[in-house]
Amino acid sequence: MAKKLTIQLPDDLESKLTAQAEKLNLSLEDLIMQLLAQSVKLADTSESDPILPLLGTLRF
Repeated sequence: MAKKLTIQLPDDLESKLTAQAEKLNLSLEDLIMQLLAQSVKLADTSESDPILPLLGTLRF
């Protein structure tokens, strides 16, 4: 079952997202859905791999 969500975007963010959606030939809604899905996937990955938070923290 899909859940309807209404959000308010600041004008500058809406402009940037709309421009990106147009470049990708997507609707603004589809772009935001893809970005949210990617964000959740990344969060799931970082939770399952204990090494990920350490990447980039070592200095040579």
